[in-house]
Amino acid sequence: SAVLDIQTTTDHRQRGIGMERMLRYYKSRGINLVVNYPVSDIKEKEYIEQLFQASQHLHDMIEVKGHHVYLHCAAGVSRSATLLLVYLALFLKHKHWDNLPELHKFIQQHYYLSFANILIAQKCIDLHRDFQSQQKINYEDEEERRRKAMEEAERQRQLKIAQEEAEKLRLQRLAEQEQEKLRLQRLQYQEAERMRQQKMEEEQAEIERKRKMAEDEARLHAKRLADEHQQHELKRRLAEEEAKRDAEKRRVKQEAELEAERLRLQKLAIEAAREEARMKKEHDEREEADRQRQMKLQKEESERQRKEREELEAQERLRQKKKAEEEEAER
Repeated sequence: SAVLDIQTTTDHRQRGIGMERMLRYYKSRGINLVVNYPVSDIKEKEYIEQLFQASQHLHDMIEVKGHHVYLHCAAGVSRSATLLLVYLALFLKHKHWDNLPELHKFIQQHYYLSFANILIAQKCIDLHRDFQSQQKINYEDEEERRRKAMEEAERQRQLKIAQEEAEKLRLQRLAEQEQEKLRLQRLQYQEAERMRQQKMEEEQAEIERKRKMAEDEARLHAKRLADEHQQHELKRRLAEEEAKRDAEKRRVKQEAELEAERLRLQKLAIEAAREEARMKKEHDEREEADRQRQMKLQKEESERQRKEREELEAQERLRQKKKAEEEEAER
């Protein structure tokens, strides 16, 4: 989305390049940002300073303006590769920012024609070592802020999950309480309906009994003059009917008692099942909390081991750098 052209005016003239024509070409391809910052490798001092300034232009285009930058010089072999080497080292954009040969290998893996001037790049970096140190401090501060932000986001996520679980549990308990309330209301209604029906049956039976008794009394009054045998038979029949009614009442009462006992046992069974479900859920929640705590401990241990490895690698790189500087000084 952007172009950084480090060719000089001489390069343009020797190759017959018209900058206005190139701008029109880039614009037709949707590239609206084109920067021409000349970098000449004829004089070493100017070359080093121009590399430093051009690296800041490149950083501004990539990091500040957010472009994907096409970087090129004239031949695409030395100056652009050297500038890229300086940029990656000064702004700590690669893990081998303090090892130029390794950094150059990384560039060659992506562009095999690259042949950067490592000596000039090293002089440029040495000359602006304070700038590089400041970039390192900024990078470490940014990493620390990013780490804290990630930790805070994770904490907020865990807190939100815990709140959602608590709310879910509260709603579930409310629903269970409401269901239990409705069940008790249904039982009360059923019991009241049964008692009402039983009372109506008893009243109907009593009315029927009284009616029969009245009929019997009327028949007895009409047949008062009947012989003793008929009177004895009538009394026996009345006694049998009374016994049947008593037996029927006892049977109805026993059935009511059995139904009440069955309902009581059913309620006890439901309460036992609910208690067992609650205990199982609490057990699952404790296991989940233990698993989360174990994962957190493992993550912290992994982070500590990673930091230790990074510190060892940094010490090893510093030792290799010192060794290289000593060998350079001996040479």
